[in-house]
Amino acid sequence: MKVCIIGGGIGAYNVTEELIKQGNVDIHIFSEEKFLPYNKIYILDVLSGKKTFEQILLKDEAWYKEHGVEILLNTKISKIYPKDKTFVSDKGETFSYDKLILATGSVPKIPPIEGLNKENVFFVNNIEDIYKISNYAKHSKKAAVIGGGFIGIEGAKALKDIGLQTTIVHVFDTLMENWLDKEASDMFVKYLKKLDIDVLLSKKATKFSKDKIEFSDGTTIETDFVILATGVSPNVELAKNSGLNVNKGIVVNEYLETSETDIYAIGDCIEFQGKTFGSVAPIMDQVKVCTKNILNANKETYTMHEPDYAILKSFDISIVVIGNTKDEANADEIIYKNTLKDIYKKVIIKNGFITGAILYNTHGFSEILNLAQSNTNFLGVNTDFLVGDLIEKSENREFDLSHIVCRCNFVTYGTILKAIENGAKTVQDIEKMTKAGTSCGACIPDIKMILSTKVKDYSPTSDVYTPKTNNVDFSIFDSF
Repeated sequence: MKVCIIGGGIGAYNVTEELIKQGNVDIHIFSEEKFLPYNKIYILDVLSGKKTFEQILLKDEAWYKEHGVEILLNTKISKIYPKDKTFVSDKGETFSYDKLILATGSVPKIPPIEGLNKENVFFVNNIEDIYKISNYAKHSKKAAVIGGGFIGIEGAKALKDIGLQTTIVHVFDTLMENWLDKEASDMFVKYLKKLDIDVLLSKKATKFSKDKIEFSDGTTIETDFVILATGVSPNVELAKNSGLNVNKGIVVNEYLETSETDIYAIGDCIEFQGKTFGSVAPIMDQVKVCTKNILNANKETYTMHEPDYAILKSFDISIVVIGNTKDEANADEIIYKNTLKDIYKKVIIKNGFITGAILYNTHGFSEILNLAQSNTNFLGVNTDFLVGDLIEKSENREFDLSHIVCRCNFVTYGTILKAIENGAKTVQDIEKMTKAGTSCGACIPDIKMILSTKVKDYSPTSDVYTPKTNNVDFSIFDSF
């Protein structure tokens, strides 16, 4: 069976790996990028100097050759012909398939701001964007990031790490407004200012010029360049051009099939039951279901594991958000705040079920997410253990060995303990030995908590990265 995969990101790589595990399949990958699949979640770590590009590559060229996978880089597919089971590239090449998987990811949203075509305005969507930013940054002193979401904030931290005076500009009065409440946002703004990252809230950019940004209120700020981080949307261009059913994303059914026979779709590009996706964990679930349905006659249905979650990972503190954190009618809130330790924890319970949580500079992510996704009912149950001093002092509590710590890679507590028995002493050791923490990073605070209890003299505060401020080696990009 010939399976073709269009896309070059984490979804394309993982479905390739799963197909190799599950069956004897002739696999062909078609990617617009010039480079082998890499983990886009960590491209800003390459900018900051925390990681090299080689470190975020998912596999090297030898791995694809070893498993008989043909990968065509720098190849844009322009149209699919489902009736003929063929597709064509923008170079006029024609390819055939038995089964086709679309993993085209997402594209940046373009805000209505004058001057977007300036040479000093950049997006953060792939490693080439990072190359352009790093080159421009070498001759700059000031940078501004438009957008106060996860990507914008992590982008600002990366720019600060390489020695730039950095400003975050956000149109709303709350950072990460879709995830954080005002309390957590205010705490985080205070933390960012301690790092000398300026934050301008309720500011709408209207025009970019060579050395400044103009706002709707008539004010301006000076900057050498701008990064746009105003959100992303599913990349549906190919699907739309090929006549597939498209709404917000590429519409798929419970088997992850598109509107055309033998064409599947996974990841950020899809829409399932009206919902689109932007995190790693759902992709991993989709990969397994998609692979089984391609290889087996008995179809398996895809089920969303709600609530979803997101993590801010580039700071010495962690921020993990689960589900819906907005005010809900008839919902109860359990809140713990410790300003001495800069800790804030909020768990939202509606009709006895956890529907959301904010974990600011604290652990408990895997436990609360597991309780939420397993639909544990807390009606009439003492919920004190969810927040407050009890959970802050819970480091000595033992999880069940089957407790899932890393949702993206399905790594259990028992697997992490085994790695520690085999010599793991740091988060990086756990990543190398188990893959936990290598995808979205949401489980890293919990990994640190486990290491604190199991590794002598382990210090979570010392197990952090030290940026190479003002001395970043950009030579990694010379070969691009």
